[in-house]
Amino acid sequence: MAIPPQPFPPRKRRPSASSFISPNFSDQKLVQSLLLLSQEVSLLKPLQFLLKRSSSSIIRKFKLLAIVFEEIIRLPPPFFFSIRTSLLQRIIPRSTESQD
Repeated sequence: MAIPPQPFPPRKRRPSASSFISPNFSDQKLVQSLLLLSQEVSLLKPLQFLLKRSSSSIIRKFKLLAIVFEEIIRLPPPFFFSIRTSLLQRIIPRSTESQD
């Protein structure tokens, strides 16, 4: 007995990362939204049995990320932008290397 193809829709391409970020989204707003997201995930309880270690590890990492985002928000704006440019300088060459 074969499975009809209707339950399995054709695969769609993933949307690009730029489609999720508004071009008018400021750096400060982006860090604030990442802080809220990391705080929300860090408040979750680990799964009970199958993935308990993995979920606990992910929750701990999000707690650390929340601390990092809080510290970035507390920085004065000129320093905040210098962090952004240094991160972009690290990310952009790696992404161009992976395309070659």
